[in-house]
Amino acid sequence: MSPKASISFFRDWTFEINQKLTKCIYTNILCGKSSSAKDPVYQTFISQREKLFPKEVLNLFEELGVDFTKEHRINHKILDNGQVCIDGNFQFIGNFVKGDSCKIELSKDYTLFELIPINENFSIGFHQDETPFFNQHVIHVEFSVNVPQRVRATSA
Repeated sequence: MSPKASISFFRDWTFEINQKLTKCIYTNILCGKSSSAKDPVYQTFISQREKLFPKEVLNLFEELGVDFTKEHRINHKILDNGQVCIDGNFQFIGNFVKGDSCKIELSKDYTLFELIPINENFSIGFHQDETPFFNQHVIHVEFSVNVPQRVRATSA
C-alpha cells in the first residue's frame, strides 16, 4: 500500500484509496455532466439528487473523496411504463483489494455492468481500469437510479 493510501470498505468490496488526490481532482472539475445537460430529466435529477442517493452511498463518496454532484458520465432512458432511469459513473483513485468487478465485456464493442441493488431505486457497482491514468489506478463507480418522475410518450 502506498504511503498516501488508506483502506475503504463498502459491503463486499474493499478498496485501497487515495482520498486526497481524488478530492483534488474533483475540486478542479467545474460541474458534472448532468449540470451541463439541458434535458428536463437531468434538471429533475439535479433537484432531487441528494434524496436519490442512499445515505450509505453518500457516506462512501465522502470517504473516497468523490463529489456526487460531478458525475463523469450520465445517460437516461425512459422505460415502457414511463419510469425514468438514470445511469452514470464516478471515478476515484484506488485499487481493488477485495470484491467483484461489475464490468462484463460481451464483445469488443459491448459492455454490461452488473450492479448490486442498495434499495428499490438505486444500484451500484465498481470496476477498475486496466490502464493507469498518470500512473494512478482508477476505479469506476457505476450507478443506476430510478427518478420519481414519469414521462408520457408524445404522439407524432
